[in-house]
Amino acid sequence: MKKTVSKNILIFFLISSAAFSQENDNAAILKIIFTKYYKTEKVIAKGRLQLLNFYCKKAPNNEEVLEVISQSDLLKKNAAEIKKEIIVGIDEDWSVAYNLLFDNQNQYLKSKVNACLSFEEFKTVSDREGLNNQRLLIINKPIYFDNNNFA
Repeated sequence: MKKTVSKNILIFFLISSAAFSQENDNAAILKIIFTKYYKTEKVIAKGRLQLLNFYCKKAPNNEEVLEVISQSDLLKKNAAEIKKEIIVGIDEDWSVAYNLLFDNQNQYLKSKVNACLSFEEFKTVSDREGLNNQRLLIINKPIYFDNNNFA
């Protein structure tokens, strides 16, 4: 009985560390994307209109990924593994990676990024301003391949 409990605890730690590692990778990806796309955005201040918003849900990968695969030699080598990751009906969000990224670090970047919004919340903000200058940054679900060496 003691061996099974210790074995179950070991399996739990291995699985949870792998999941946490995946979230760390997702947070790193978010940091790279935010740093690039929010570079020219001003810091959020009271009364200042923020034009770029972040969409909470991970956009599903679709057949457009196949077109990208056909244009890259590295991706062609791993095409079978990447195609397995194309799941159209996902319902995941970026909240864990978003919170991990901004938990006690990257505070300057956080001051430029709005809280993540659903599409309905974005529509409300956009309609409230009445201008057609609002943008929504939508990021697809990352595809990790080649033993998680590439995304």
